[in-house]
Amino acid sequence: MTAASPSKPSTFGRPCPRAARGFSLIELMIALAMATAVAAAALMTSVQIGRAMSDTRRRVIVFDEAKRLAEALISEFQQSGGNPLTPQSSLIVNNGTCSPINGQTPEATIPACDGHDRILVTAVRTTFIDSTGRERPLSSCEVESVNGAVLKLRRDGSLCSCLFPESPAGRGNADDEPSPFSRTLVMLVRDNGTLQTLRVRGTVSGCAVNVPPGGGNPPTSALSTGSIVPVTQRLFFTALDPSLPGARQLRVWTDVAHGGSEPDGQPSIDEISLVADHLYSFQIALGYDAGDDGDLLDRATRDDEWVGNVPVDTRPANIAADSLLRMVGVGVVVGERANQAVGARVFDGPQIDQPGIYMTTATTKVALRNLNVSVP
Repeated sequence: MTAASPSKPSTFGRPCPRAARGFSLIELMIALAMATAVAAAALMTSVQIGRAMSDTRRRVIVFDEAKRLAEALISEFQQSGGNPLTPQSSLIVNNGTCSPINGQTPEATIPACDGHDRILVTAVRTTFIDSTGRERPLSSCEVESVNGAVLKLRRDGSLCSCLFPESPAGRGNADDEPSPFSRTLVMLVRDNGTLQTLRVRGTVSGCAVNVPPGGGNPPTSALSTGSIVPVTQRLFFTALDPSLPGARQLRVWTDVAHGGSEPDGQPSIDEISLVADHLYSFQIALGYDAGDDGDLLDRATRDDEWVGNVPVDTRPANIAADSLLRMVGVGVVVGERANQAVGARVFDGPQIDQPGIYMTTATTKVALRNLNVSVP
């Protein structure tokens, strides 16, 4: 009898084993689409956050720029004047409307105001550079008499001390050295307080200076006794800024002597410098102490004691004289490219709106020469 072979397990009636099941193409496409949507949403959120942060940084930067500019200007304006100049003669404002000033070249021509203000700041000068290049003191001189175009100045003993306070005894009596006044701008402050610009071309001889008529000088009939004061004048104005649409630059012109020639009253390229760019409005307000009581009423209406601080502003009827000028205010609108455009207005300037530009304002006001006034 033959031995039986080992029997094999029977698979009859059992399901056959299957390989592990994978994702179908449709499932993969759905998952990929969902992942893409999530990634896109995350990217969009990141971009929006980045833009918001960028705009915030730009706003902070442009606000700081506007604030620094306003404070720097107000500090310079506050230091204007000096004895015997008065505040009203030290700050002359063109309120939004003024003509161009022809320069020596077209590039040096100062444009019209075009809605921006223009301010001429005058300050007494205390030094000059002599022919040897040394800085020497210079002070005001009293005009004792006028003979034609010759102004005879006060003598201090044997010296004309207002011209050469450090000179040896006797100098100034018959001296052919060019007048230091020929190297700076000179204002004649008449006895009645009015001003006249002089350009001295003569020499010092016996404490006298020669201001011949013509070339910017007044006729001899306009000369009178008073004081002649060496000054510096700086004209702040706006011109086109090519770096941003609709923007202006704030520039300053200082009329200075060139070599042996006196200031000529005509702008040249080397006399103009840049103060700030990205400017959209430059406005000046003047405060008058109408009651002479030490308080300047400042409010957003036209019946206060300020001129130029609100739109369509005119000189209030209760301000009787320019001698009541006590304060000055500066307002600027500065802009920068941003995703969210925001317009602005300052003082009595126009409303400024420029696509793609975010703008901010800065204003500040201060008493002139630390006069004892307040703003309630």
